[in-house]
Amino acid sequence: MATNIKVRTHAFNKNLSIRIDENPPVLVSDNYLSSWAHSGDGKNVLVTEDRVIIAWIETTPIGDGTPTWVAEYDFTGEELGRWFVCFSNIATPGGKGKPHTPDNHDNPQLVKTDDGTIHMLTGAHHGEIYHIKSMVPGTFSEGWTTPYSYGHDPVEPHWGFSYPAIIQIGNVIHHFARWTGDWYKFRLVYFTYNLDTQERSDLVVIDESPKDHIYGVFYQQPRREGNTLIVDYHPHWRHKEDRATTIPLKPKTWKLELEPDDII
Repeated sequence: MATNIKVRTHAFNKNLSIRIDENPPVLVSDNYLSSWAHSGDGKNVLVTEDRVIIAWIETTPIGDGTPTWVAEYDFTGEELGRWFVCFSNIATPGGKGKPHTPDNHDNPQLVKTDDGTIHMLTGAHHGEIYHIKSMVPGTFSEGWTTPYSYGHDPVEPHWGFSYPAIIQIGNVIHHFARWTGDWYKFRLVYFTYNLDTQERSDLVVIDESPKDHIYGVFYQQPRREGNTLIVDYHPHWRHKEDRATTIPLKPKTWKLELEPDDII
């Protein structure tokens, strides 16, 4: 049996229909760190031909950063294995090198490429994004690569990215993220990252916080329509004279026509 319910999103005030399966659930973790998912947060559950792969973050610190885990299950719910994969956001903003306690912005995302390799992209909060690959196609059971940092700011390393929302096209990940480079100026940026070559493009600034504002969030929701990438976003600002009030502006839309070589 299943139950259909409706919920309303915060940023765009839209109704969503959700189907809840009433079969007995499988407990993945009793230490899960609930994470922010208001800005196009990607999927942390990946279904392959023979298993379900789940990635998550936990509340209990076991080192310098947010502990990120992955588990695999067959379609009956039997666990095939679970592993601690990496820490995300290993230092606090400002580059002071202090230990970073578990942060609920660090929710990982999972994607699969045509050769079957499973890729994990960690979340970030004013920090770096890490890329991890499975050593063999379809599973993390045979190990994974050393986390590779690609989502950092080479110009101003004291700050970084938050809320990376992604669209995968072949081996290229198109990112829409908040960036606080240039000494804590809030911007919505676009960039790409190639999962094979591990090359990252330059940043394209889509929008930025007004002068004299100390905080901004964009609630970005990207999608693809044919050869066009579209991101709907809803800016919210906080003025330096009123640090307690976040003011919403009208929702906006940004579009990018992809080149033929980008279409796979």
